[in-house]
Amino acid sequence: MFTGIIEETLMVKSLVRIGLFSRLTLESPSFYNEIKLGDSISVCGVCLTVEYINAKVVVFSIMNDTLKKTSINFLKTGNIVNIERALKVGNRIDGHIVSGHVDCFLKIKNISNDIKGYNIFFDIPYQYKNFLNKGSSIAIEGISLTVQDYDYSKVKISIIPETLKRTNFKNKKSGNFINVEFDMFLKTSNKNNNITIEYLNSLGYM
Repeated sequence: MFTGIIEETLMVKSLVRIGLFSRLTLESPSFYNEIKLGDSISVCGVCLTVEYINAKVVVFSIMNDTLKKTSINFLKTGNIVNIERALKVGNRIDGHIVSGHVDCFLKIKNISNDIKGYNIFFDIPYQYKNFLNKGSSIAIEGISLTVQDYDYSKVKISIIPETLKRTNFKNKKSGNFINVEFDMFLKTSNKNNNITIEYLNSLGYM
């Protein structure tokens, strides 16, 4: 579990396809000596397991099925990614609860950067519309953010200067892909409100 508060941004060294999985190599974070093999790290919102780490690089193996479902599939050498270590019990939760299991990746439709702020606009597919409310939490590229405006499928997210400075959003452009994880409480609430006889049958209750 994560909070959506990004600790560092790192540069991609390589993304190599190897049979049924791929290997992602990033430059090592400043706190590399606090990380051990097997630790969970959120990379642009995707929960990955540390396979190798030293003072220069950190390496993750990713199943190709996961790769195809996330924006990591589009990473190239030199790109910048957001990272966050897993939440410790007892830590303050400054963002919101983020699982690291991305619901979908979407394309940025437009970015506006003016006196009103830095705003990102994108469209949400119909099947996810119940997972959004104006003011609800949403994790984008692993960052805990708030839905500023939502009208049918059109979504607006605003980013404060401090978040922009500390994350890979300062490198994003219209047309780039972003990972999206919807608020798990909204997802759970909507699933519970849509329980049907067919759904109960599928679980073997009836």
